[in-house]
Amino acid sequence: MTVDTINRWMTLTANVGVLIGIVVLVVEINQNTQAMNVASRDESIAHSLSFFQQAMDSQVIARAEHKRFSGLELDDFERSQLIRYQYYNFRIFENIYTQYQQGLFSNDEWAKYRRILKMLFNNNEIALYMWNRTPDHWSDDFRMEIADLLPKT
Repeated sequence: MTVDTINRWMTLTANVGVLIGIVVLVVEINQNTQAMNVASRDESIAHSLSFFQQAMDSQVIARAEHKRFSGLELDDFERSQLIRYQYYNFRIFENIYTQYQQGLFSNDEWAKYRRILKMLFNNNEIALYMWNRTPDHWSDDFRMEIADLLPKT
């Protein structure tokens, strides 16, 4: 091999190495951007949930859940606390769904959450009541995902 041939091969190898480096850099930037978006959304959701949680009383919610499971009648305040509690839970579910869409949860993991949501709609009239009264509070994607989990009437 001549020196010129060796130089050409070395130049080609260096160029391929640079190209591979650029591709790796683009992938890393994309992953970093996605992670930053998720962290930003999580922080925003956490602030929203924290504010929302201030109007919730865990003792009232616990007592109201016990009454609901026992078939006892709830007073207006207990009912409003359970509605607020379900709204809070569904905000968390929506955030998890968004992360699932971004590939941060596997299909199997999201399937577990779907089963929980379906159970809530079928066994918890408060969850269904809350959902039916807040249709415009949820992202379109989340509403479409939930649509087939709702009890058939």
